[in-house]
Amino acid sequence: MKTILFINDNKNIRREATDILLEDGYASIFADNCSQGAQMLNEHIDGVVMVILDINLLVEHGIEIYDEIKAINPNLPVVTTSTAGHYRPRLGSDKKLVKYSEGDVNFDQ
Repeated sequence: MKTILFINDNKNIRREATDILLEDGYASIFADNCSQGAQMLNEHIDGVVMVILDINLLVEHGIEIYDEIKAINPNLPVVTTSTAGHYRPRLGSDKKLVKYSEGDVNFDQ
């Protein structure tokens, strides 16, 4: 079964995500913080097909693990979530992954 790793400290979001993903045939694993996320990714490296990363964690900033995820598997898709807009340029224009303009997100190939 394909697995999605969530790095998110919100239990409600994790519960909802699990229900939605199971309906679509995906398993989900969760981490509350960056160190747990790296550990989970290494333990499940063959099954994880995507990481959904909250970059506004309570204890630390998820941005701290982004480069580590890409070092583990540079081709692994990482979807970032946050209300902290000041991270968008770091994850977008600097990395050439996502172009962001207010209201629209356009993915480059």
